[in-house]
Amino acid sequence: MAYIGDTTFVSAQGMWTLHPGKKRIVYITQSMNGTFSEGVTYFTDDKTFFTEADVFLPDGARSAHKDENIMVSDDVHKNVSYSRNEDGEWVPAGEFTWTRVPAASGSS
Repeated sequence: MAYIGDTTFVSAQGMWTLHPGKKRIVYITQSMNGTFSEGVTYFTDDKTFFTEADVFLPDGARSAHKDENIMVSDDVHKNVSYSRNEDGEWVPAGEFTWTRVPAASGSS
């Protein structure tokens, strides 16, 4: 779920899973705008992991994407997104902080 102002929406749905053949954690997600991503995830320590993925737009165009994810606390997750510049180097493209919000009382 993402929140912009008073608006709440599902931004994407995906999963991480251990690929038995690749012996790696793989990442697959489908965004609500039709973008599909697949890649691999690796941990650098017990609170930080990176995902490098190919992103496919609905028209088939492809780009590379990288996320650095830092688990700040049980309820806070910091994300730094990267894209490749014209020299093929990863450069920061955005930073987000995700905070767990308790469900409203009476919600199921």
